[in-house]
Amino acid sequence: MVKNKLGIVLIKKTIDGEESEVCLQKCEVPFGKNKTYQPPSKITPKGLSLERQWYLYKHIRPHIPDEEDKNMTCPKPNKTKPKK
Repeated sequence: MVKNKLGIVLIKKTIDGEESEVCLQKCEVPFGKNKTYQPPSKITPKGLSLERQWYLYKHIRPHIPDEEDKNMTCPKPNKTKPKK
C-alpha cells in the first residue's frame, strides 16, 4: 500500500517482477487535504416488540443451557404478555 496515496496498492506478478499501481477505489474518497468529512448518520435500533420478547422467553429460553446466558439472551419481559 502507498502511504501518501489513498486506495493505491503496489502489486508484482512475481517476487522480482516490476511493480505497478492499482487503484482499489470506485470513487474519490470524501476526506483528505482540502476536503470535508461527514460521518454517516446514526441509526438507532427500535428494539424487540413485546410480543417478540415473550416469544423468545417462552420458546427459545428453555433451549439455552446456561442460566447466565438465558438471562442475557432471553430475559423475562418487564411488561405483561399482550392478549391476542
